[in-house]
Amino acid sequence: MIYNLHFDTEYVYSDELKDSNCEILTSMILNIWRDNCCFFIADKEVKNYIEVIDTLPPQLSIKWKTALTNYKTYNIDDCYKPLRDFPDLTSLEKNYKNTELDLVIIPNNYNGLGFTTAVNNRNINGMDIVKSQYIPLSATYNHIYNSYNRDITGTETLDQIWETKFSRLAKTSSAITIIDRYLGVNIFQDINSKKTSLEYFIDKILSCNIECSITIYTSHITHPTSGDFLPEDKNECKTFIENYIRRKLEIKPRFKKSIASLEINFCEESLFRPIAHDRFITFDKHTINLGIGMEIFRQNGIKATTCTLRYTGNTNFSTILNNLSKNRFLSVK
Repeated sequence: MIYNLHFDTEYVYSDELKDSNCEILTSMILNIWRDNCCFFIADKEVKNYIEVIDTLPPQLSIKWKTALTNYKTYNIDDCYKPLRDFPDLTSLEKNYKNTELDLVIIPNNYNGLGFTTAVNNRNINGMDIVKSQYIPLSATYNHIYNSYNRDITGTETLDQIWETKFSRLAKTSSAITIIDRYLGVNIFQDINSKKTSLEYFIDKILSCNIECSITIYTSHITHPTSGDFLPEDKNECKTFIENYIRRKLEIKPRFKKSIASLEINFCEESLFRPIAHDRFITFDKHTINLGIGMEIFRQNGIKATTCTLRYTGNTNFSTILNNLSKNRFLSVK
């Protein structure tokens, strides 16, 4: 699960980023953002953030610019208001309620919204508003380091798994990439008997009311150990996938509005097996390494499996993707 983080120009313009202890504080905030959070930022305010970052010592300035460029962000122009414009915490929480904002960081010397030298952390309806040096005392921080990477036990429902592991990521993403060796052959095996795992996944994406592109890499498995298998002929395989997309996916009411593009790529099993054994689902800047991959959505009963969320830059996802993209046997769009 991803957590939603925000700090506005009230924090950026404070002297905190220039304090003698700012390197430790900066590392903590940037590591949380990189690994576990989506930073809610108003695009119209980015220039103000950059203006302050440019005044920092070079080492810190580079770190902040790297974060703004490479870490996950989400534009909140539609609802953004400076912290100073809120008369109380209730109005702040009400303003951001529909965004599912979890953590608001404020300067350590902030004395608005009921904060004093003795009040360092407030929680209102699940939203933490916390002075920066007290972030580790917040409920959000505790959740991040105690629950976000829990594996799937096999006792959950599909909808519970979606809500706890995928929903937040999907709602703030514009590009999703799936690498799953068995997804293609599983679609072929399930298409005439039940909703396929990809169709379930697409239905959930459509419910998020977003616009995104979905790119899939799977193996052209023609002789699995059991069950049906994909057509060996390239043209037959292409026809099957095209018909599947047209008859099962494109007919959905919100499909053309929400799915900017859907691309399903096949690589030969001889290539896929040695280099892409792990199964990944990447949402913009974060990657979920899912033990059984899209099988979790296959409606064969929930199985216990590993489920790890990481910043994509700290995984081998990009290397694997580069290898697969250069060696496509078939691409269907």
